[in-house]
Amino acid sequence: MLYNTKSDQFKANLSKESAKRFKDVLFLNKNDAIISTYGRVHVESATKAKLSAKWGNNEEFPFRILRTVNSSHFIRQTDSTFYISHLDGFYYYTWGKSKLIKNKNKPFVSSALSIDDQGTIWLVTEKHELLEIRNDKVLKSYFLPFSVTNIISEGPVLFLSNNSIIYRLDIRTWKLDKFDKTDGVLSEKIINLYNNRDTLVLIGTHHMQKIPSSFKSFNSVAPIVRIENIKLFEKAIDRNDLNFNYGEDNITIEFSSSSIRSQGNYIFVYRLNEGNWSSTSSKAPFARFSNLAPGVYDFQVYVINEDGISSKVENLHFEIDSHFTQKWWFVLILILFSAMVISFLVQKRNQNKQRQKIIESERQRLKKELYKSKIAAIRSQMNPHFMFNALNTIQEFILTNQKEIASGYLADFADLMRKYLDQSMHEEIFLVDELEALEIYLRLENLRFDGNLLYSIECDSSINIFENKIPVMLLQPFIENSIKHGLLHKEGEKKLTLAIRKIEKHRIECCIEDNGIGRKASSKINRTKIASHNSFSTKAIDQKISLVNESSNKNLSIEVRDLDINGSVSGTRVIIQFDI
Repeated sequence: MLYNTKSDQFKANLSKESAKRFKDVLFLNKNDAIISTYGRVHVESATKAKLSAKWGNNEEFPFRILRTVNSSHFIRQTDSTFYISHLDGFYYYTWGKSKLIKNKNKPFVSSALSIDDQGTIWLVTEKHELLEIRNDKVLKSYFLPFSVTNIISEGPVLFLSNNSIIYRLDIRTWKLDKFDKTDGVLSEKIINLYNNRDTLVLIGTHHMQKIPSSFKSFNSVAPIVRIENIKLFEKAIDRNDLNFNYGEDNITIEFSSSSIRSQGNYIFVYRLNEGNWSSTSSKAPFARFSNLAPGVYDFQVYVINEDGISSKVENLHFEIDSHFTQKWWFVLILILFSAMVISFLVQKRNQNKQRQKIIESERQRLKKELYKSKIAAIRSQMNPHFMFNALNTIQEFILTNQKEIASGYLADFADLMRKYLDQSMHEEIFLVDELEALEIYLRLENLRFDGNLLYSIECDSSINIFENKIPVMLLQPFIENSIKHGLLHKEGEKKLTLAIRKIEKHRIECCIEDNGIGRKASSKINRTKIASHNSFSTKAIDQKISLVNESSNKNLSIEVRDLDINGSVSGTRVIIQFDI
Protein backbone atom coordinates (compact mmCIF):
# COMPACT_ATOMS: atom_id res chain seq x y z
CA MET A 1 0.00 0.00 0.00
CA LEU A 2 1.25 3.52 -0.86
CA TYR A 3 0.82 6.48 1.49
CA ASN A 4 -0.23 9.90 0.13
CA THR A 5 1.49 12.58 2.24
CA LYS A 6 -0.83 15.38 0.99
CA SER A 7 -4.12 13.64 1.77
CA ASP A 8 -2.66 11.79 4.74
CA GLN A 9 -4.24 8.57 3.47
CA PHE A 10 -3.23 5.15 2.21
CA LYS A 11 -4.34 5.33 -1.40
CA ALA A 12 -3.66 2.13 -3.32
CA ASN A 13 -2.13 -1.28 -3.04
CA LEU A 14 1.03 -2.40 -4.76
CA SER A 15 0.94 -5.55 -6.80
CA LYS A 16 1.04 -8.68 -4.66
CA GLU A 17 4.50 -9.56 -5.90
CA SER A 18 5.85 -6.07 -5.06
CA ALA A 19 4.27 -5.99 -1.61
CA LYS A 20 5.73 -9.38 -0.73
CA ARG A 21 9.34 -8.48 -1.57
CA PHE A 22 9.36 -4.67 -1.23
CA LYS A 23 12.70 -2.88 -0.51
CA ASP A 24 12.46 0.75 -1.69
CA VAL A 25 10.44 3.13 -3.91
CA LEU A 26 11.29 6.16 -6.11
CA PHE A 27 8.43 8.27 -7.56
CA LEU A 28 8.93 9.53 -11.12
CA ASN A 29 5.64 11.43 -11.25
CA LYS A 30 2.24 11.36 -9.55
CA ASN A 31 1.33 8.03 -11.16
CA ASP A 32 4.53 6.10 -11.90
CA ALA A 33 7.08 4.81 -9.40
CA ILE A 34 10.17 2.62 -9.49
CA ILE A 35 9.79 -0.32 -7.09
CA SER A 36 12.86 -2.15 -5.83
CA THR A 37 12.25 -5.66 -4.52
CA TYR A 38 14.52 -8.56 -3.67
CA GLY A 39 15.57 -9.89 -7.04
CA ARG A 40 14.30 -7.24 -9.46
CA VAL A 41 13.51 -3.56 -10.22
CA HIS A 42 10.33 -2.54 -12.07
CA VAL A 43 8.08 0.44 -12.86
CA GLU A 44 4.60 0.26 -11.40
CA SER A 45 1.50 2.51 -11.36
CA ALA A 46 0.95 4.18 -8.01
CA THR A 47 -2.81 4.28 -8.64
CA LYS A 48 -5.26 2.02 -10.41
CA ALA A 49 -4.64 3.96 -13.61
CA LYS A 50 -2.56 2.45 -16.34
CA LEU A 51 1.12 3.10 -16.77
CA SER A 52 2.08 6.04 -18.94
CA ALA A 53 1.81 5.02 -22.57
CA LYS A 54 5.48 5.63 -23.14
CA TRP A 55 6.27 2.69 -20.88
CA GLY A 56 4.65 0.49 -23.52
CA ASN A 57 2.27 -1.40 -21.25
CA ASN A 58 -1.54 -0.99 -21.25
CA GLU A 59 -2.56 -3.79 -18.93
CA GLU A 60 -4.80 -3.05 -15.96
CA PHE A 61 -2.77 -2.47 -12.76
CA PRO A 62 0.32 -2.84 -14.85
CA PHE A 63 4.00 -2.94 -14.10
CA ARG A 64 7.05 -3.24 -16.25
CA ILE A 65 10.17 -5.12 -15.16
CA LEU A 66 13.38 -3.17 -15.81
CA ARG A 67 15.93 -5.73 -14.60
CA THR A 68 15.91 -8.91 -12.52
CA VAL A 69 19.03 -7.90 -10.55
CA ASN A 70 19.14 -6.49 -7.03
CA SER A 71 19.77 -2.75 -6.70
CA SER A 72 21.59 -0.80 -4.00
CA HIS A 73 20.86 2.86 -4.92
CA PHE A 74 18.68 4.76 -7.37
CA ILE A 75 18.06 8.45 -8.00
CA ARG A 76 15.66 10.45 -10.19
CA GLN A 77 16.82 13.11 -12.68
CA THR A 78 13.55 13.90 -14.52
CA ASP A 79 10.10 12.30 -14.83
CA SER A 80 11.47 9.90 -17.41
CA THR A 81 15.20 9.68 -16.65
CA PHE A 82 16.78 8.08 -13.65
CA TYR A 83 19.82 6.13 -12.50
CA ILE A 84 19.95 2.73 -10.79
CA SER A 85 23.00 1.12 -9.24
CA HIS A 86 22.60 -2.62 -9.65
CA LEU A 87 24.90 -5.20 -8.14
CA ASP A 88 26.53 -5.68 -11.55
CA GLY A 89 26.87 -2.02 -12.64
CA PHE A 90 25.48 1.53 -12.79
CA TYR A 91 22.67 2.09 -15.36
CA TYR A 92 21.11 5.18 -16.95
CA TYR A 93 17.39 4.82 -17.88
CA THR A 94 15.25 6.87 -20.30
CA TRP A 95 11.64 5.66 -20.60
CA GLY A 96 12.76 2.21 -19.63
CA LYS A 97 15.68 2.02 -22.04
CA SER A 98 18.82 1.28 -20.11
CA LYS A 99 22.49 2.00 -20.73
CA LEU A 100 25.42 0.72 -18.68
CA ILE A 101 27.70 3.61 -17.72
CA LYS A 102 31.38 2.75 -17.59
CA ASN A 103 34.41 4.49 -16.14
CA LYS A 104 37.60 3.88 -18.09
CA ASN A 105 35.71 1.18 -20.03
CA LYS A 106 34.90 -0.74 -16.86
CA PRO A 107 31.55 -1.08 -15.04
CA PHE A 108 31.32 0.05 -11.42
CA VAL A 109 28.99 -0.18 -8.42
CA SER A 110 28.18 2.76 -6.15
CA SER A 111 28.53 2.92 -2.39
CA ALA A 112 26.91 6.39 -2.18
CA LEU A 113 24.91 8.51 -4.64
CA SER A 114 23.64 12.13 -4.85
CA ILE A 115 22.44 14.71 -7.41
CA ASP A 116 22.99 18.49 -7.35
CA ASP A 117 20.76 21.35 -8.51
CA GLN A 118 22.19 21.23 -12.06
CA GLY A 119 21.33 17.55 -12.46
CA THR A 120 24.93 16.39 -12.08
CA ILE A 121 25.29 13.00 -10.44
CA TRP A 122 27.99 12.63 -7.78
CA LEU A 123 28.81 9.01 -7.10
CA VAL A 124 31.37 7.20 -4.96
CA THR A 125 32.33 3.70 -6.10
CA GLU A 126 33.26 0.77 -3.92
CA LYS A 127 36.87 1.40 -5.00
CA HIS A 128 36.82 4.90 -3.40
CA GLU A 129 36.49 6.83 -6.70
CA LEU A 130 34.38 10.00 -6.79
CA LEU A 131 32.69 10.26 -10.21
CA GLU A 132 31.04 13.32 -11.78
CA ILE A 133 28.30 12.07 -14.16
CA ARG A 134 25.95 13.98 -16.47
CA ASN A 135 23.34 12.05 -18.46
CA ASP A 136 25.08 8.85 -19.51
CA LYS A 137 28.73 9.97 -19.38
CA VAL A 138 31.41 10.13 -16.69
CA LEU A 139 32.89 13.62 -16.93
CA LYS A 140 35.59 13.36 -14.27
CA SER A 141 36.86 10.91 -11.67
CA TYR A 142 38.83 11.53 -8.49
CA PHE A 143 40.37 9.04 -6.08
CA LEU A 144 39.41 9.37 -2.40
CA PRO A 145 41.74 7.99 0.31
CA PHE A 146 38.78 6.71 2.31
CA SER A 147 35.53 4.80 1.88
CA VAL A 148 32.14 6.62 1.74
CA THR A 149 28.73 5.41 2.88
CA ASN A 150 26.71 8.64 2.38
CA ILE A 151 27.03 11.68 0.11
CA ILE A 152 25.03 14.94 -0.09
CA SER A 153 25.41 17.79 -2.58
CA GLU A 154 24.91 21.32 -1.27
CA GLY A 155 25.79 23.86 -3.99
CA PRO A 156 29.54 23.73 -4.65
CA VAL A 157 30.11 21.57 -1.57
CA LEU A 158 29.85 17.81 -1.14
CA PHE A 159 29.35 16.28 2.29
CA LEU A 160 30.57 12.69 2.63
CA SER A 161 30.40 10.43 5.68
CA ASN A 162 32.17 7.28 6.80
CA ASN A 163 31.35 5.69 10.15
CA SER A 164 31.62 8.65 12.60
CA ILE A 165 33.58 11.02 10.31
CA ILE A 166 32.23 13.78 8.03
CA TYR A 167 34.24 15.11 5.09
CA ARG A 168 33.41 18.43 3.40
CA LEU A 169 34.74 18.71 -0.17
CA ASP A 170 34.65 22.05 -2.02
CA ILE A 171 34.52 21.01 -5.69
CA ARG A 172 35.70 24.47 -6.78
CA THR A 173 39.03 24.26 -4.99
CA TRP A 174 38.98 20.52 -4.10
CA LYS A 175 39.79 21.45 -0.53
CA LEU A 176 38.90 18.61 1.82
CA ASP A 177 38.01 19.22 5.50
CA LYS A 178 37.60 16.44 8.02
CA PHE A 179 35.30 16.56 11.07
CA ASP A 180 34.94 13.87 13.74
CA LYS A 181 34.02 13.45 17.40
CA THR A 182 36.84 15.79 18.48
CA ASP A 183 34.99 18.51 16.56
CA GLY A 184 31.68 17.76 18.27
CA VAL A 185 30.32 15.28 15.70
CA LEU A 186 28.36 12.29 16.96
CA SER A 187 30.79 9.69 18.32
CA GLU A 188 28.60 6.80 17.11
CA LYS A 189 28.27 5.41 13.58
CA ILE A 190 26.50 7.75 11.11
CA ILE A 191 23.73 5.81 9.34
CA ASN A 192 22.54 8.57 7.01
CA LEU A 193 22.88 12.28 6.11
CA TYR A 194 20.19 14.77 5.17
CA ASN A 195 20.30 18.46 4.28
CA ASN A 196 17.48 20.87 5.13
CA ARG A 197 17.80 24.65 4.71
CA ASP A 198 21.54 24.92 5.41
CA THR A 199 21.26 22.38 8.22
CA LEU A 200 23.07 19.08 8.04
CA VAL A 201 21.14 16.32 9.83
CA LEU A 202 23.18 13.35 11.07
CA ILE A 203 21.29 10.12 11.84
CA GLY A 204 23.28 7.86 14.17
CA THR A 205 22.57 4.44 15.62
CA HIS A 206 20.95 5.95 18.73
CA HIS A 207 20.95 9.76 18.28
CA MET A 208 20.28 12.53 15.77
CA GLN A 209 22.38 15.70 15.47
CA LYS A 210 21.81 18.96 13.60
CA ILE A 211 24.72 21.19 12.59
CA PRO A 212 24.93 24.14 10.15
CA SER A 213 26.26 22.92 6.81
CA SER A 214 28.11 26.25 6.36
CA PHE A 215 30.13 26.04 9.58
CA LYS A 216 33.70 27.25 9.33
CA SER A 217 36.84 27.04 11.44
CA PHE A 218 35.52 29.88 13.61
CA ASN A 219 32.90 28.40 15.89
CA SER A 220 30.08 30.91 16.03
CA VAL A 221 27.53 28.32 17.08
CA ALA A 222 26.69 28.64 20.75
CA PRO A 223 27.49 25.45 22.69
CA ILE A 224 24.98 23.69 24.91
CA VAL A 225 25.63 22.99 28.57
CA ARG A 226 23.92 20.15 30.44
CA ILE A 227 23.93 19.09 34.07
CA GLU A 228 24.53 15.35 33.85
CA ASN A 229 24.78 14.00 37.41
CA ILE A 230 24.47 15.07 41.02
CA LYS A 231 26.48 13.06 43.52
CA LEU A 232 26.23 12.96 47.29
CA PHE A 233 29.48 11.83 48.85
CA GLU A 234 30.60 10.64 45.37
CA LYS A 235 27.45 8.50 44.94
CA ALA A 236 24.97 9.37 42.19
CA ILE A 237 21.47 10.36 43.35
CA ASP A 238 18.07 11.00 41.75
CA ARG A 239 17.83 14.56 40.39
CA ASN A 240 14.16 14.69 41.37
CA ASP A 241 15.03 14.58 45.06
CA LEU A 242 17.32 17.51 45.88
CA ASN A 243 16.24 18.08 49.50
CA PHE A 244 19.19 16.91 51.58
CA ASN A 245 19.32 16.13 55.25
CA TYR A 246 21.63 17.86 57.65
CA GLY A 247 25.15 16.50 57.21
CA GLU A 248 24.63 15.63 53.56
CA ASP A 249 26.90 18.49 52.68
CA ASN A 250 29.41 16.98 50.24
CA ILE A 251 27.82 17.53 46.83
CA THR A 252 29.38 17.10 43.39
CA ILE A 253 27.67 18.43 40.27
CA GLU A 254 28.85 17.00 36.94
CA PHE A 255 28.14 18.77 33.67
CA SER A 256 28.93 18.38 29.98
CA SER A 257 28.73 20.31 26.73
CA SER A 258 28.57 19.74 23.00
CA SER A 259 29.18 21.97 20.03
CA ILE A 260 30.44 21.60 16.49
CA ARG A 261 34.16 22.35 16.05
CA SER A 262 34.70 22.41 19.80
CA GLN A 263 37.88 20.30 19.83
CA GLY A 264 36.85 19.57 23.40
CA ASN A 265 38.40 22.84 24.61
CA TYR A 266 35.46 23.94 26.74
CA ILE A 267 35.69 26.27 29.70
CA PHE A 268 32.89 25.76 32.22
CA VAL A 269 32.03 28.76 34.42
CA TYR A 270 29.92 28.24 37.54
CA ARG A 271 28.95 29.78 40.86
CA LEU A 272 26.84 29.05 43.90
CA ASN A 273 24.32 31.51 45.42
CA GLU A 274 25.45 34.66 43.63
CA GLY A 275 29.04 34.07 44.72
CA ASN A 276 32.18 34.59 42.68
CA TRP A 277 32.35 32.81 39.35
CA SER A 278 34.79 29.90 39.15
CA SER A 279 35.95 27.99 36.08
CA THR A 280 37.11 24.51 35.10
CA SER A 281 38.17 22.85 31.85
CA SER A 282 36.55 20.06 29.87
CA LYS A 283 39.10 17.69 31.43
CA ALA A 284 37.47 18.17 34.85
CA PRO A 285 33.78 18.91 34.10
CA PHE A 286 32.46 19.04 37.64
CA ALA A 287 32.09 21.30 40.67
CA ARG A 288 32.52 19.87 44.18
CA PHE A 289 31.21 21.57 47.34
CA SER A 290 31.92 20.27 50.84
CA ASN A 291 30.88 21.33 54.34
CA LEU A 292 27.87 23.23 53.04
CA ALA A 293 25.78 24.93 55.71
CA PRO A 294 22.01 24.31 55.88
CA GLY A 295 20.02 26.50 53.51
CA VAL A 296 18.69 26.98 49.98
CA TYR A 297 21.20 26.97 47.12
CA ASP A 298 21.08 28.09 43.49
CA PHE A 299 23.80 26.63 41.26
CA GLN A 300 24.49 28.24 37.87
CA VAL A 301 26.78 27.04 35.08
CA TYR A 302 27.48 27.97 31.48
CA VAL A 303 30.15 26.96 28.94
CA ILE A 304 32.46 28.93 26.64
CA ASN A 305 33.90 27.33 23.50
CA GLU A 306 37.40 27.92 22.14
CA ASP A 307 36.24 30.96 20.14
CA GLY A 308 34.68 32.69 23.14
CA ILE A 309 31.03 31.87 22.33
CA SER A 310 29.00 31.30 25.50
CA SER A 311 26.02 29.06 26.10
CA LYS A 312 22.89 29.83 28.04
CA VAL A 313 23.07 29.55 31.81
CA GLU A 314 21.82 26.27 33.28
CA ASN A 315 20.35 26.43 36.80
CA LEU A 316 20.02 23.86 39.57
CA HIS A 317 18.27 24.38 42.93
CA PHE A 318 18.77 22.25 46.02
CA GLU A 319 18.27 22.56 49.78
CA ILE A 320 20.00 21.24 52.91
CA ASP A 321 17.80 20.85 56.00
CA SER A 322 18.74 22.47 59.32
CA HIS A 323 20.02 20.55 62.33
CA PHE A 324 17.65 18.78 64.74
CA THR A 325 19.57 19.39 67.97
CA GLN A 326 16.69 21.45 69.39
CA LYS A 327 14.41 18.43 69.56
CA TRP A 328 13.60 17.01 73.07
CA TRP A 329 14.30 13.45 72.04
CA PHE A 330 17.74 14.39 70.78
CA VAL A 331 19.05 14.75 74.38
CA LEU A 332 17.84 11.26 75.24
CA ILE A 333 19.42 9.85 72.10
CA LEU A 334 22.62 11.71 72.93
CA ILE A 335 22.78 10.20 76.43
CA LEU A 336 22.17 6.69 75.12
CA PHE A 337 24.63 7.24 72.35
CA SER A 338 27.28 8.52 74.79
CA ALA A 339 26.87 5.42 76.91
CA MET A 340 27.21 3.26 73.81
CA VAL A 341 30.29 5.19 72.70
CA ILE A 342 31.96 4.78 76.09
CA SER A 343 31.19 1.07 76.05
CA PHE A 344 32.45 0.83 72.50
CA LEU A 345 35.67 2.70 73.30
CA VAL A 346 36.38 0.45 76.27
CA GLN A 347 35.75 -2.60 74.13
CA LYS A 348 37.81 -1.12 71.31
CA ARG A 349 40.71 -0.45 73.66
CA ASN A 350 40.68 -4.06 74.82
CA GLN A 351 40.53 -5.22 71.22
CA ASN A 352 43.46 -2.98 70.33
CA LYS A 353 45.54 -4.43 73.12
CA GLN A 354 44.70 -7.92 71.96
CA ARG A 355 45.45 -6.94 68.37
CA GLN A 356 48.84 -5.50 69.40
CA LYS A 357 49.68 -8.81 71.06
CA ILE A 358 48.72 -10.66 67.87
CA ILE A 359 50.75 -8.24 65.74
CA GLU A 360 53.78 -8.61 67.98
CA SER A 361 53.43 -12.38 67.86
CA GLU A 362 53.17 -12.25 64.07
CA ARG A 363 56.23 -9.99 63.91
CA GLN A 364 58.25 -12.51 65.92
CA ARG A 365 57.01 -15.28 63.66
CA LEU A 366 58.09 -13.36 60.56
CA LYS A 367 61.52 -12.80 62.07
CA LYS A 368 61.83 -16.52 62.66
CA GLU A 369 60.69 -17.24 59.11
CA LEU A 370 63.21 -14.72 57.79
CA TYR A 371 65.92 -16.35 59.86
CA LYS A 372 64.93 -19.75 58.48
CA SER A 373 64.99 -18.33 54.96
CA LYS A 374 68.48 -16.95 55.48
CA ILE A 375 69.69 -20.31 56.79
CA ALA A 376 68.06 -22.06 53.81
CA ALA A 377 69.75 -19.58 51.46
CA ILE A 378 73.13 -20.30 53.07
CA ARG A 379 72.56 -24.03 52.74
CA SER A 380 71.47 -23.69 49.09
CA GLN A 381 74.67 -21.80 48.30
CA MET A 382 76.99 -23.93 50.40
CA ASN A 383 75.31 -27.12 49.21
CA PRO A 384 77.21 -30.40 49.51
CA HIS A 385 77.12 -30.88 45.75
CA PHE A 386 79.16 -27.73 45.08
CA MET A 387 81.54 -28.38 47.97
CA PHE A 388 82.02 -32.00 46.87
CA ASN A 389 82.82 -30.96 43.28
CA ALA A 390 85.16 -28.21 44.44
CA LEU A 391 87.13 -30.52 46.79
CA ASN A 392 87.29 -33.26 44.14
CA THR A 393 88.72 -30.74 41.69
CA ILE A 394 91.34 -29.64 44.25
CA GLN A 395 92.21 -33.30 44.90
CA GLU A 396 92.60 -33.93 41.18
CA PHE A 397 95.00 -31.00 40.81
CA ILE A 398 97.03 -32.26 43.78
CA LEU A 399 97.21 -35.84 42.42
CA THR A 400 98.30 -34.57 39.01
CA ASN A 401 100.99 -32.50 40.74
CA GLN A 402 99.38 -29.17 39.70
CA LYS A 403 100.13 -27.66 43.04
CA GLU A 404 99.93 -23.98 42.04
CA ILE A 405 96.49 -24.42 40.44
CA ALA A 406 95.31 -26.46 43.41
CA SER A 407 96.62 -23.81 45.80
CA GLY A 408 94.85 -21.00 43.91
CA TYR A 409 91.62 -22.99 43.66
CA LEU A 410 91.78 -23.78 47.40
CA ALA A 411 92.44 -20.13 48.24
CA ASP A 412 89.43 -19.05 46.16
CA PHE A 413 87.28 -21.73 47.74
CA ALA A 414 88.29 -20.65 51.26
CA ASP A 415 87.74 -16.99 50.39
CA LEU A 416 84.25 -17.78 49.05
CA MET A 417 83.31 -19.76 52.17
CA ARG A 418 84.48 -16.88 54.36
CA LYS A 419 82.42 -14.37 52.39
CA TYR A 420 79.29 -16.55 52.61
CA LEU A 421 79.70 -16.91 56.37
CA ASP A 422 80.27 -13.17 56.81
CA GLN A 423 77.24 -12.33 54.67
CA SER A 424 75.02 -14.65 56.68
CA MET A 425 75.31 -12.25 59.61
CA HIS A 426 73.46 -9.50 57.72
CA GLU A 427 70.07 -9.05 56.07
CA GLU A 428 71.57 -6.84 53.34
CA ILE A 429 75.06 -6.46 51.91
CA PHE A 430 76.68 -3.94 49.60
CA LEU A 431 76.36 -4.75 45.90
CA VAL A 432 80.16 -4.79 45.53
CA ASP A 433 80.40 -7.65 48.07
CA GLU A 434 77.80 -9.69 46.18
CA LEU A 435 79.61 -9.15 42.87
CA GLU A 436 82.97 -10.15 44.36
CA ALA A 437 81.49 -13.37 45.76
CA LEU A 438 79.83 -14.16 42.42
CA GLU A 439 83.11 -13.56 40.57
CA ILE A 440 84.92 -16.06 42.81
CA TYR A 441 82.09 -18.60 42.49
CA LEU A 442 82.04 -18.38 38.68
CA ARG A 443 85.82 -18.60 38.54
CA LEU A 444 85.71 -21.83 40.54
CA GLU A 445 82.92 -23.29 38.40
CA ASN A 446 84.77 -22.33 35.20
CA LEU A 447 87.82 -24.22 36.43
CA ARG A 448 85.58 -27.27 36.97
CA PHE A 449 84.32 -26.88 33.38
CA ASP A 450 87.96 -26.85 32.09
CA GLY A 451 87.59 -23.20 31.08
CA ASN A 452 84.62 -23.86 28.79
CA LEU A 453 82.25 -21.65 30.79
CA LEU A 454 82.03 -18.19 29.20
CA TYR A 455 80.61 -15.83 31.78
CA SER A 456 80.34 -12.07 32.17
CA ILE A 457 79.18 -9.69 34.88
CA GLU A 458 78.07 -6.24 33.74
CA CYS A 459 76.88 -3.44 35.99
CA ASP A 460 75.43 -0.09 34.93
CA SER A 461 77.92 2.68 35.65
CA SER A 462 75.11 4.83 37.10
CA ILE A 463 74.77 2.35 40.00
CA ASN A 464 77.04 3.00 42.97
CA ILE A 465 78.01 -0.54 43.99
CA PHE A 466 79.75 0.75 47.13
CA GLU A 467 76.63 2.48 48.53
CA ASN A 468 73.65 0.52 47.22
CA LYS A 469 72.69 -2.65 49.06
CA ILE A 470 71.09 -5.91 47.97
CA PRO A 471 69.26 -8.62 49.98
CA VAL A 472 71.77 -11.15 51.21
CA MET A 473 72.38 -14.25 49.04
CA LEU A 474 69.85 -13.19 46.38
CA LEU A 475 71.64 -13.80 43.06
CA GLN A 476 73.92 -16.82 43.71
CA PRO A 477 71.17 -19.51 43.90
CA PHE A 478 69.85 -18.52 40.47
CA ILE A 479 73.35 -18.56 38.96
CA GLU A 480 73.94 -21.97 40.53
CA ASN A 481 70.65 -23.22 39.03
CA SER A 482 71.71 -21.94 35.58
CA ILE A 483 74.99 -23.87 35.80
CA LYS A 484 73.65 -27.06 37.38
CA HIS A 485 70.37 -27.45 35.46
CA GLY A 486 70.99 -25.50 32.27
CA LEU A 487 74.67 -25.54 31.29
CA LEU A 488 75.91 -28.80 32.85
CA HIS A 489 73.99 -30.93 30.37
CA LYS A 490 74.60 -28.68 27.34
CA GLU A 491 76.94 -29.71 24.57
CA GLY A 492 79.22 -27.12 23.01
CA GLU A 493 79.68 -23.51 24.09
CA LYS A 494 78.31 -22.61 27.52
CA LYS A 495 77.44 -18.96 28.20
CA LEU A 496 76.24 -17.22 31.35
CA THR A 497 75.69 -13.47 31.74
CA LEU A 498 74.68 -11.28 34.66
CA ALA A 499 73.54 -7.76 33.71
CA ILE A 500 72.64 -5.20 36.38
CA ARG A 501 70.99 -1.97 35.33
CA LYS A 502 68.90 0.83 36.76
CA ILE A 503 65.33 0.81 35.35
CA GLU A 504 64.03 3.66 37.49
CA LYS A 505 65.57 6.26 39.74
CA HIS A 506 65.39 3.99 42.79
CA ARG A 507 64.91 0.55 41.23
CA ILE A 508 67.44 -2.02 39.95
CA GLU A 509 67.01 -4.97 37.60
CA CYS A 510 69.33 -8.00 37.62
CA CYS A 511 69.08 -10.22 34.54
CA ILE A 512 70.67 -13.71 34.69
CA GLU A 513 70.70 -15.42 31.30
CA ASP A 514 72.18 -18.73 30.07
CA ASN A 515 72.13 -20.66 26.80
CA GLY A 516 71.43 -23.98 28.51
CA ILE A 517 68.90 -26.72 27.79
CA GLY A 518 65.97 -24.94 29.51
CA ARG A 519 63.77 -25.84 32.45
CA LYS A 520 61.64 -28.45 30.69
CA ALA A 521 64.60 -30.54 29.48
CA SER A 522 66.37 -30.20 32.82
CA SER A 523 63.26 -31.37 34.68
CA LYS A 524 63.09 -34.43 32.42
CA ILE A 525 66.72 -35.29 33.18
CA ASN A 526 66.20 -34.84 36.93
CA ARG A 527 63.27 -37.26 36.93
CA THR A 528 65.52 -40.01 35.56
CA LYS A 529 67.98 -39.87 38.45
CA ILE A 530 67.99 -39.36 42.20
CA ALA A 531 68.73 -35.75 43.00
CA SER A 532 71.47 -35.21 45.51
CA HIS A 533 70.57 -31.58 46.02
CA ASN A 534 67.32 -29.60 45.87
CA SER A 535 67.38 -26.68 43.42
CA PHE A 536 66.16 -23.23 44.20
CA SER A 537 62.49 -24.20 43.47
CA THR A 538 59.44 -22.08 42.62
CA LYS A 539 58.21 -22.49 46.20
CA ALA A 540 61.54 -21.24 47.55
CA ILE A 541 61.42 -18.27 45.17
CA ASP A 542 57.91 -17.34 46.38
CA GLN A 543 59.02 -17.65 50.03
CA LYS A 544 62.07 -15.52 49.33
CA ILE A 545 59.95 -12.78 47.73
CA SER A 546 57.39 -12.87 50.56
CA LEU A 547 59.93 -12.73 53.37
CA VAL A 548 62.05 -9.96 51.82
CA ASN A 549 58.99 -7.84 51.04
CA GLU A 550 57.50 -8.31 54.52
CA SER A 551 60.74 -7.49 56.34
CA SER A 552 61.91 -4.61 54.13
CA ASN A 553 60.78 -2.03 51.58
CA LYS A 554 62.66 -3.63 48.68
CA ASN A 555 59.48 -4.46 46.69
CA LEU A 556 61.25 -7.56 45.37
CA SER A 557 59.95 -9.37 42.27
CA ILE A 558 61.40 -12.40 40.44
CA GLU A 559 60.43 -13.71 37.01
CA VAL A 560 61.79 -16.80 35.20
CA ARG A 561 61.39 -17.18 31.43
CA ASP A 562 62.42 -19.81 28.89
CA LEU A 563 64.27 -18.42 25.86
CA ASP A 564 63.61 -19.79 22.42
CA ILE A 565 64.92 -19.39 18.88
CA ASN A 566 62.58 -20.39 16.06
CA GLY A 567 60.38 -22.32 18.48
CA SER A 568 63.19 -24.32 20.18
CA VAL A 569 64.43 -23.72 23.72
CA SER A 570 67.74 -21.84 23.79
CA GLY A 571 68.22 -21.08 27.47
CA THR A 572 66.70 -19.49 30.55
CA ARG A 573 66.41 -15.86 31.73
CA VAL A 574 65.82 -14.83 35.34
CA ILE A 575 64.77 -11.20 35.95
CA ILE A 576 65.09 -9.91 39.52
CA GLN A 577 63.92 -6.39 40.41
CA PHE A 578 64.11 -4.54 43.72
CA ASP A 579 64.18 -1.01 45.13
CA ILE A 580 67.35 0.64 46.40
